[in-house]
Amino acid sequence: MTFPERQAISTGRVIGKFEFQVLRAAKFSKTRLSFALRNDVLMRVLIRHQLTVILALGLLVSVQSISQETPTGALQLELVRDGVAQSVRPLFKVEMHNKTARPLILFLGWNVGEKNYAGEIKFSLTDVSGRTRHLVKRNPAYVAGQMAPYIVTIPEGGAFELPSIDLADYWSYEPKVAVLALPAGRYSLIAEYTGHNPNDDFTPKQGQPAFHQYTQNFWIGAVHSNVMAFALTLPIGHQDAN
Repeated sequence: MTFPERQAISTGRVIGKFEFQVLRAAKFSKTRLSFALRNDVLMRVLIRHQLTVILALGLLVSVQSISQETPTGALQLELVRDGVAQSVRPLFKVEMHNKTARPLILFLGWNVGEKNYAGEIKFSLTDVSGRTRHLVKRNPAYVAGQMAPYIVTIPEGGAFELPSIDLADYWSYEPKVAVLALPAGRYSLIAEYTGHNPNDDFTPKQGQPAFHQYTQNFWIGAVHSNVMAFALTLPIGHQDAN
């Protein structure tokens, strides 16, 4: 018995060869339609997952961008006149403000003989002619006792102050390291701080272990203060300094 005859028995009517071909084509089309629908559903699922992956990647990139930008806005440096300290020269104070919701660990310099030297805080001094001198803290004349990093932890939303900053305690290192000598006149001053791990200050010789390993999560980045204008009524160093 042929398929059309079986189909006729099951449906109770007789179909011809042409009609059988039409039915077979319709059945094949239905199968293709079903397959196309399944493909369409699959494509929608894939597109939905692709959108999810794209959004997730976008969020990850955004978070990474925020984390990379955090060092710039995490720490704020403010330079002000120190009105409490008494001196014949103007004294300054650097205020370091933590703008994050977590503590910031700062490496400021070195403690030598139980005295702190905040050598990582530097200054740029510009006179009325436009000449700029870069100033660094004077190193101790000799090392007596132990030497350890000068580390400060600023709590979230807190601040740390370095008072009584006297420019006479700084070297000028342009064009070469020399005692700072300034004539009387008007100047502008900017404080600068670059945070890093004190391990970076030591390069052990080949085959020798590192001097020390400091494992704290130090704040890494660079920040500048506001510009402070001031006047020197008395010279610092030689009066005829250039």
